[in-house]
Amino acid sequence: MITKSVTITNPSAGSQSFSWFEYTDWDLNFSDFDDSASSVSATAIVQTDGGTTATVLQLGTAPDAWEIDVFRDLLDDLEDAFPNSLSSSGSIVDGDVTFAWQWDVNLAPGQDFTTLTQTSLVPEPGLLALLGSGLFGLALLRRRA
Repeated sequence: MITKSVTITNPSAGSQSFSWFEYTDWDLNFSDFDDSASSVSATAIVQTDGGTTATVLQLGTAPDAWEIDVFRDLLDDLEDAFPNSLSSSGSIVDGDVTFAWQWDVNLAPGQDFTTLTQTSLVPEPGLLALLGSGLFGLALLRRRA
């Protein structure tokens, strides 16, 4: 399990308004062309590739919007010079899946904003069997030496 926390503090004497984006690009099973993803709630997205699943949850402040799209399209939208608003839509099958959440934040002086993201990865059973057989082979080699 991977947990990430980001806190932004307004140190100024005035209010600050901004949009905060969290972009995710998992290449499960070391491939980037046959993933699928879907939003199971406003705070959870599940991505799969074969038998490997990544579940990404927003545990802190609930996002205002989310979007699932193919790699280049979503990243281009987030990196251009124009203001962005995610569409709270998308479900991709067989593509290089990426997704993002958006928070529209207004912080008073001294106020904090925190996001807390938790990712759980469940590997494909075949991958676990391959890893286990490799470790078993290494143990046999060590025993013979």
